Amino acid sequence: MTVKARLAAIQKLQTGDTVGYGMRYAAPSPRRIAVLPIGYGDGFPRVRNQGFALVHGQRAPIIGGVAMDAFAVDITGIPAAQPGDEAVLMGRQDGEEISVHEVAKLKNSVSYDVLTGWRRRLPRIYLGQGTGL
Repeated sequence: MTVKARLAAIQKLQTGDTVGYGMRYAAPSPRRIAVLPIGYGDGFPRVRNQGFALVHGQRAPIIGGVAMDAFAVDITGIPAAQPGDEAVLMGRQDGEEISVHEVAKLKNSVSYDVLTGWRRRLPRIYLGQGTGL
């Protein structure tokens, strides 16, 4: 199973700029961040400054808090990233992987909870011989 989103926006932060509710992340230096249009309302764990998304096959750290409909990742080290690019929240991309077990650890839960916790508002694409609902 793979969960993906597209980079909705890219912003630049200056040293000291904050991100997220409660300003839980302060940029230690100039940073480039991307906003992903997915959040705990979709079933992603509600974490702060923990976890990653894969962008161009590289781990982009989650910064600030995961909101209901969005969260931010630091793409400073991924200069090729542009709005509309694919981000993988669970699954594989270019030889790198974020496993269901890694997501479960963020949620302080088990993999089955993660697999069954993705909400209906996420579009689904079924591959193989199975049929979609």
